[in-house]
Amino acid sequence: MGDAKSAGSTRNNRTEKVLFEGKRLFETCPDDTLVLMPFGSVLYGLDTENSDLDFKGVYVPSIEDVLERKEKESMRFGARKKEKGERNAPGDVDCELFSFGRFV
Repeated sequence: MGDAKSAGSTRNNRTEKVLFEGKRLFETCPDDTLVLMPFGSVLYGLDTENSDLDFKGVYVPSIEDVLERKEKESMRFGARKKEKGERNAPGDVDCELFSFGRFV
């Protein structure tokens, strides 16, 4: 019975971390970000202490970018700069935002 309580506590700690990182990440996203949500192993409850954190979201491009056809279909950024081909380390935070136009 102690193991179940311990596992629940661990899950709650990871959930709190995801919420904290999501809020922190949302504050650094462009102002036109509509929604940001967890993705990957966190979404399915398969994350471990060694997992990275992935987020996906939707943003509204500026009217100028839409009219000039400069709208980016997606933008990627993370909490730290990685070299090309470098894999995520435990606790890394990655985000990908998709243009609202992609869904309309």
